[in-house]
Amino acid sequence: MSNLSPVIEAKNLSKAFGSFYANENISFSIPKGEILGIIGENGAGKSTLMKMLYGQLRPTSGQIHIDGKETSLTSPRDAIARGIGMVHQHFMLAENHSALENIILALGIASFRLMPHKSVRKRLEKLCSEFGISVDLEKPVGELSVGQQQSIEILKLLYLDSNLLIFDEPTAVLSPNEIENFFTILRGLREAGKTIVVISHKLKEILSISDRVIVLRHGKIVAERTTKETNLGELADLMVGAHFERREVIASNLSAATTVFEVKDLSSIESDSRLKKISFRVREGEILGIAGVEGNGQSELIRALMNPIKYRAKGEITFCEKNVSAYSTLELRSLGMSILPENRIKEAVILDWSSRDNFLLGHQNKKEFIKNSWIQEQALGEKALAAYKEYDLRPLSLTHHLSEFSGGNQQKIVVARELWNQPKFIIAAHPTRGVDIGAIERIHLAIQDVKKQKGSVLLISSDLDELFRLSDRLLVICGGLVRGSFTKGEFSEEKVGRLMGGGQT
Repeated sequence: MSNLSPVIEAKNLSKAFGSFYANENISFSIPKGEILGIIGENGAGKSTLMKMLYGQLRPTSGQIHIDGKETSLTSPRDAIARGIGMVHQHFMLAENHSALENIILALGIASFRLMPHKSVRKRLEKLCSEFGISVDLEKPVGELSVGQQQSIEILKLLYLDSNLLIFDEPTAVLSPNEIENFFTILRGLREAGKTIVVISHKLKEILSISDRVIVLRHGKIVAERTTKETNLGELADLMVGAHFERREVIASNLSAATTVFEVKDLSSIESDSRLKKISFRVREGEILGIAGVEGNGQSELIRALMNPIKYRAKGEITFCEKNVSAYSTLELRSLGMSILPENRIKEAVILDWSSRDNFLLGHQNKKEFIKNSWIQEQALGEKALAAYKEYDLRPLSLTHHLSEFSGGNQQKIVVARELWNQPKFIIAAHPTRGVDIGAIERIHLAIQDVKKQKGSVLLISSDLDELFRLSDRLLVICGGLVRGSFTKGEFSEEKVGRLMGGGQT
């Protein structure tokens, strides 16, 4: 650990929401030029802690010291003025504007005309050169890769002279090549004297990039390790508070299995289509994985399969030997399909509803929950509680609104709801994004149980470890086309990563 004085120091920080403490007596410091990893299960208090450091939440008690002086951070703008910047998991960018315009917007200037574009561009070009950042400053953000969009967020902070940079799940949507490029940028920032905090559930990546790791559990720091003196097994055990063990996944013998779900020549109808004549089939008891850098047709594919009648596409979709190309989501569900959409906030939950009422979504026609048009509250509550217990929902509550749960626990609610009734076929889009290692294992086991019950799974994920572990077969898409196909045993990060980037095997 560095002997330099701390850039920021937390002293007995606590944050209470009513009688519940999200953080309790948190104390740590971060010296200049360090990359600190912060890990913990969903609901451990990571986001709450970072929101206090970034001025989004006021501590209930305790102090924050910046450069040795006690400081009161009342807003993100206040934090930015004191050299603290944060890159959120979901980027804060206007997609119709260029990188240059987005950075000018971040400066809070009322009109583009009031900001000298040439001088801003000149400084940004210098920052790109200094830190090895490659991005087209004039291209609309919506046309850039996810990795380039992340680079714009980093440029924002560098332009604003941020000395402490906080990253929340920064690699969740990046390809392997983009992750390595991102890590190269972080190391360059560290060499330049910047201080970095990385929140992540990906323990291998934390071990690869950080100098030190802090483990949170139930709102408290339970361990601190120098990265080079720890390992993945120890960190996993510290996170869950017990010995953590992953079960082996065995590939299925599918040579004689019948086809449950099939797509033929599926294309978007828009002129700028990102989905171009996709064809595949998923057999009984099979998990078919789809790999690709985000923005290469996965979202269009998910929408077309989730709700064919709404997101009309060319081609044919067959489920259980029926042509369902013009079916609604509810009609697909009635045939035995379950859906884990890629955007849970927009497509899977209602934040103002309770966890119990959210459990009903998609199941509102089931007789065990509805009788004579009345909701059977007791039956619904009992089933929801049993499902949530299985996924270790925190807090285990049927009355909390979804907005009161962390993102990872919201995802647990969606997974519990979609998998409790043994579906014939499930579309699982990024099923473990933003959830902790214990929840990842539970979700993986639940997906495998679908397979064991002779159900079928279409797994779409940006996490290659997840795809390699669970998939019986793997398709790689790039530019809206299937670029390659692999069976279990043929997967390799090098082969798949090359195809994801538009190369050849």
